Amino acid sequence: MVLDFTSDASLSEDLAFDVMERLGEYGAVTAFDIGGTKGSVVLGLNAPSVVEALVSARSAVEDAMPGMQLTVLSAQVFTQDEFDRMVHEPLYPPVVSNAEIARMAGVTRQRVGQLVRSKSFPKPVIMTEHAKLYAKSAVEAWLAGR
Repeated sequence: MVLDFTSDASLSEDLAFDVMERLGEYGAVTAFDIGGTKGSVVLGLNAPSVVEALVSARSAVEDAMPGMQLTVLSAQVFTQDEFDRMVHEPLYPPVVSNAEIARMAGVTRQRVGQLVRSKSFPKPVIMTEHAKLYAKSAVEAWLAGR
């Protein structure tokens, strides 16, 4: 189950780890807008119905975040098979680096350096210390439009 919520208090990195620890029996994973008020918790639980799954999940998350008022924005309930398929999907779309973009566009890497600085070029989806990576589909669409 995925539970998206807002909180009446600011969310922190420490809280994210605390919530995962407190919800360890559910194999919980958190995604918080650090310093903001939006968050998501993914947890696995068994329940006889969707309603009971939602009630159990909400209760568990509220117990893991004592003193905070949570408002549920959305909830997604999955069967075990659906969840297993989801877990094995990549988190990011296929990505390309400047060198791959150069090959795709038939230009030099230096030219790609100029292209990626243009306002119309897709924004990177992953940034590391050494490289920016772009969604391959976005780059393909951008190149097709040129």
